[in-house]
Amino acid sequence: MPIFYNIAPSEVRNQTGSYGEAINLHINKWRYTDETIHNWKLGSFAITTIRGKCEFTEEVVWKLLIELKKNYLAVSNCLVEMDDQVDQIMEKISEQTTGTNIVGIHGMGGVGKTTLATIVYNKLSADFDNCCFLSNIRETKIVSLQNQLISKVLRMEWPSINSINEGITEIKNRLSSKNILIVFDDVDQSTQLEALVGTGQCWFGR
Repeated sequence: MPIFYNIAPSEVRNQTGSYGEAINLHINKWRYTDETIHNWKLGSFAITTIRGKCEFTEEVVWKLLIELKKNYLAVSNCLVEMDDQVDQIMEKISEQTTGTNIVGIHGMGGVGKTTLATIVYNKLSADFDNCCFLSNIRETKIVSLQNQLISKVLRMEWPSINSINEGITEIKNRLSSKNILIVFDDVDQSTQLEALVGTGQCWFGR
């Protein structure tokens, strides 16, 4: 979706100014064929005949906001002795370069597991196309969690899931090809993970 901002139509039409410089640098770097360059010039000329529409501008802004939405989660600035624990988890994750990584953080209540998971999530989220942080797993129905997972990853409202088996099928079908980072907070039953990510043979790719 090419966006021309603060550039005179004549610069695009005649391949001059900053636009012309950028095009020439690109052509010289990658050595495109004469046919490709000719098509670019024809396309650039056609673009200059199109005037901007505010509806189109709104559509572009909306799509960019969705694509560039930050997955960063708020964390307290008053944390003590978290760096070493974060580093240990990051090392554990980086040990495996293939397949899907599943890392568990466990311990007594109140020791900072959620905070630790949130920090790791913030560090990793930029490397993933899709991210999802699901809280209060213990207190939430599995079908609701399945619905939340699909909706957040696909970034759209998903029709209600009526059973755990239906949710499993939908997660496998809809998310198996996605590059995903998921955090499940407050898991206390293996059945919860079985219904959300599978066990043994994981549903997700590398």
